[in-house]
Amino acid sequence: MILSVVGLGYVGLTTAVCFAQKGIKVIGVEKDLSKLEKIRSGEPSFHEEGLAKLLQDNLDKNFHVSDSVRDAVKNSQITLVCVGTPTVKHKIDLSGVLGALQEIVSEVCASKKFHVVVIKSTVVPGSTDSVFREFIEQEFNITVGKDIGLCVNPEFLREGSAVQDFLEPDRIIIGSSDKNSENALVKLYEVFKPAPILFVSNTTAELIKYTSNSFFATLISFSNEISNIAEHLPGAEINTVLEGLFMDRRITRLQKNGNFERPDLISYIRPGIGFGGSCFPKDVRALASCAEAIGVNPKLLKSVLEVNDYQPQNVLSIGEGAFGQFRDKSVGVLGLSFKSNSDDIRESKSINLVELLLAKGANVYAYDPMAIPNTKELLRDYHIKYFEKLADVISMCETVFVCVDWKEFHQLDELVASIKPELNIVDAKLFLNRNKFQNYIAVGDSHF
Repeated sequence: MILSVVGLGYVGLTTAVCFAQKGIKVIGVEKDLSKLEKIRSGEPSFHEEGLAKLLQDNLDKNFHVSDSVRDAVKNSQITLVCVGTPTVKHKIDLSGVLGALQEIVSEVCASKKFHVVVIKSTVVPGSTDSVFREFIEQEFNITVGKDIGLCVNPEFLREGSAVQDFLEPDRIIIGSSDKNSENALVKLYEVFKPAPILFVSNTTAELIKYTSNSFFATLISFSNEISNIAEHLPGAEINTVLEGLFMDRRITRLQKNGNFERPDLISYIRPGIGFGGSCFPKDVRALASCAEAIGVNPKLLKSVLEVNDYQPQNVLSIGEGAFGQFRDKSVGVLGLSFKSNSDDIRESKSINLVELLLAKGANVYAYDPMAIPNTKELLRDYHIKYFEKLADVISMCETVFVCVDWKEFHQLDELVASIKPELNIVDAKLFLNRNKFQNYIAVGDSHF
């Protein structure tokens, strides 16, 4: 079996390289020539732990790249569509998927061979069985399920651990409308046994993806809402509040040795500066818009977004309440990416905080182990001083906001103690030891 993957962005390249690592022959297609040349040289266009090595190990062996969709489809049996689906006015733009389908289906019709097309791009529920199916059947006068397969196979990759997530999946969701396509995907995923496979309709598969991301986003906003309440209650300790929550047997299991077995789920029940990245904000907004389009008022989803949008302002208010106004003050922002182990700044709440500080008249100094180049490009019109060393930011600033829990920030107390013990610390991720700083405040702390 030969697999083609159209679109070698974050999802597409990770998917293609990981299938190649599992021994599947893969042809990857990328239309962006600058991105394509980087991939051909063995370099991903983004940072993802372990991906560069797998790319280099499989390039020109199990993994080949091209700029021709038609050649890739002609020489494969299954095509995964992994092109971007950006948000335009809170709605998902499907033009990229439709453009890819135009080329894919044209080649399928020319070859007159049954070919399975799999939508791996994130699209709102109903898109495949309505928009894409209708486009294929009306534009090319063929029948889905008879002349061509059309499936949905959502991805559940976490930035920073996407390679591990793909190679060791917790579940595989296959949405299909015909048995031949379903069987082809089962054969493709045989190399991932014993990962469980859930067979569903295309629309159910699409909704599972949105449900998953919206659920975790809801946990984050719930945590921030409780934290914001605690900030107005002198004596309330948010860490202890959450500890009491986690001891509930419906969340954690008490083992015979007296220790709690805690699920990874609770890592999302932590207050912070808010969620960002390419998935959570976009997907919650898209699901809310989809709900409204079918006559459902998505009150909860709207609230999730409202709490999240407010959180950078709340973090700034915490800092001002503890350390005064920041006009003409030297203020550091530690962590610019939306999460650790990533250079992705898309919808990063750290970026929102930088903009708020600048609007307040602060002199902003920024540091991030990976995301400075992307931030410089995004905020090129702003006056920000970037540093390559954490120690330099500490020495220059009166206050620092710690927005991302990068590994090196866990030793921040030692660096502060040796360089500037009086430095004001605003812990926007609630992970530092407050007892090791002279001047410290965190999300969840009362500042009224």
